[in-house]
Amino acid sequence: MPISGSYSAMELRRRGVLILCLSILLAWFFPVTDASAAGTFTLGVKRGSSYVYINEKEMFVTVTLEGGSAPYTVEADFSVGGESREVIEKTFSHAGTYTISRMPRKGGEWKITVTARDSQGAQKKRSVEIKGSTRSYDTEEAYQDGLERLKLTGDWRADLVTVAQFQLGYRESTSDYIEGGSGEEIGATRYGIWMGDPYSEWCATFLAYSMMKAGMTIADDLSYADVIKWLEIITDMGAYHRRDYQPQTGDIVFLIPKNTNFIGHMGVVEFATENTIGTIEGNVSGAVARRTYYLGDERIAGFASMESLMGYEGVPFSGDPPVVFEVDDLNDRPGYINRGKVNMRGGTDSGSERLFKNLTKGTRVMVMAEITINDEDWLQVDYQGTLGYIMSKYVDVDPDTEDLSSCGCYDEESEERICEDECVCFCHGDALHVEADRAF
Repeated sequence: MPISGSYSAMELRRRGVLILCLSILLAWFFPVTDASAAGTFTLGVKRGSSYVYINEKEMFVTVTLEGGSAPYTVEADFSVGGESREVIEKTFSHAGTYTISRMPRKGGEWKITVTARDSQGAQKKRSVEIKGSTRSYDTEEAYQDGLERLKLTGDWRADLVTVAQFQLGYRESTSDYIEGGSGEEIGATRYGIWMGDPYSEWCATFLAYSMMKAGMTIADDLSYADVIKWLEIITDMGAYHRRDYQPQTGDIVFLIPKNTNFIGHMGVVEFATENTIGTIEGNVSGAVARRTYYLGDERIAGFASMESLMGYEGVPFSGDPPVVFEVDDLNDRPGYINRGKVNMRGGTDSGSERLFKNLTKGTRVMVMAEITINDEDWLQVDYQGTLGYIMSKYVDVDPDTEDLSSCGCYDEESEERICEDECVCFCHGDALHVEADRAF
């Protein structure tokens, strides 16, 4: 017999099973409601995606509830532009991960604020943001109506520039976009849509589209978004020239973007002077815009001669390039702002990007050329190493030795206005030496 006060191994096992069963029954009839015993109540909220297309796909968040005590009540407030559009309420009997969704009907920055409470009154709140993107493709019919009013000549050099000018100011969509690998917004464009990829890089596509609208048969051969593909085809056509080429209106310029060492951008030459070019380019900070370069700029890789491309296709042309602008080379002549708060712009129109603003009276610029467009006179200038444009009426340009009538010219010794020897003409503090025997 066992010693009094002790139990056999079998008896101990029986007692252990009995205690376990009683524990399970107690837990069933008397669940734990103390939050500290169940763990701290936590709420996790994650967005399903960073953006959705409105009226096409529901936006949703996943809500993770842990700890605390069930049941849980959850409110999801969907707001856009600071205005609440809908509050969705849910009750969940167990901890876990759940999904709450809503169809967005308005574009913009949506904010989903989730507030969760457990049965003991503990509350947590979290918010996420989802962008509502709107498909806003241009109507080709309306755009085509504008193009049909353009007067095309059949000379590709002029016609490509004319069509490109018509599109100045166009910007990629800010409501129809995707997010790039670095989180940047990449907007859809009419050029990408035409090419079959709305969100592709579009400097090359812009030119292919413009060629097509200008009636250039070569557009079929160059309908690519890849700049290198353009370069290969144009080289095979015998139209590519390196940097030492003197470009003309209507040529194509191939560019090396900043902080890279490869050809990855392109535009059309709107006009050329002896030392500079003015261009129209697509995908410049998301827009069609004008740019200007010194011919020695390291960003210029080479050019495609439009005359060569016309010859390749058998399109007749006259020897001289068309006159898109009237350009007068002035070649580094000093000029001075003649009034206060003058803007220097990136192109020859008042809507172009402001490169410098509020230049003060007397500010010195170097004038490269005078350009007349639509009866407006602009000066192409260099200020602090940057090329840009200022309306000519805001700049006094130092005259050359053939026109010094506005300067106080005199003999250095006699100070008489008629020179017997060399004269010195002082304009804005600069001394211009004049030939002897010149009278003013």
